[in-house]
Parts: sequence; C-alpha cells; structure tokens
Amino acid sequence: MSEHDQERLSMHNMSRRRFLSTIGVASGVLLTGCGKDNPTKPTGDNPINLPESSAVAVGEVKIYDFNTLKTKMIDMLDKLGGLGDLIKSGDTVGMKINLTGGTGQADNWQRDTGVNAVDSYWTHPQIVNVVGQLAKDAGASKIVILESYYDYE
Repeated sequence: MSEHDQERLSMHNMSRRRFLSTIGVASGVLLTGCGKDNPTKPTGDNPINLPESSAVAVGEVKIYDFNTLKTKMIDMLDKLGGLGDLIKSGDTVGMKINLTGGTGQADNWQRDTGVNAVDSYWTHPQIVNVVGQLAKDAGASKIVILESYYDYE
C-alpha cells in the first residue's frame, strides 16, 4: 500500500483541510436528495397505505424452561404463519436482542426493584436459545446475535 493510501485510510492522520473537504463533499451528497423533485414533506400524490392491523401473538409462561418456552414459541409463531416464509435453507438469521442500559443500569435496577434485569426487561438468554434453535430447525445455517456493544460501565 502506498504512503498516500495509508494516509488516506488513517483517521489519525487526517488534516483539518482534508476533514473540511470530506465534510463538504458529504454535505453536498446529502443535499442532492433535497429539492422539488425530492420533497421532505408528503405531497399527497402517493398516500401511504397502512394495513388495518398487524398480526401479533402473545404468550405467557411461568418459567424460562427450554421445553416450556419452545412449545409456547412454536404455538405463537404458528398463529403468525410460522417461520417457513421467513427462513430458507442456508439463510443467515440476525436476532436483535435487548440489553437496554448496560450492566450499570441493570445493577441499579436490581438494587432499586429487587428484580434482575434478565427477568424483567432484558431478553432472557433462554429466549435467545429457543428462537435460535427454531431458526436452525427452519433451515438457518448461521445465527447472528445483534446488540449494541456500548456499555456505561
């Protein structure tokens, strides 16, 4: 790699001039999306047609046992049409979990309420396990767990 390419790829070597130039180009690119041909407010020409309702399945379990959760999850997914239309053989499936607030917030929550974050507002690991297994059973070859990596601690 040439010295010029190394400098171009390094954020630490960016000069003030290069930074301002980059910001200028980026701003220009963003602004090309604005104007009469691309209004930012709805014009009424293309109304949005929202469905009257969305399908939702709700289930309740008393314990986070794998078999109990799997049975309930299959029942709920079947009510929504199953995973067959969503996952095909060999697919990579992303699972967005919820670990809101990081470990510091979880510790505060436990202290203030006496309830563990995993048992109240974080995605329980057994839910991830069950949904991941169901995705594999539906044909997924790879499961990717998605979550923010930033933590306040």
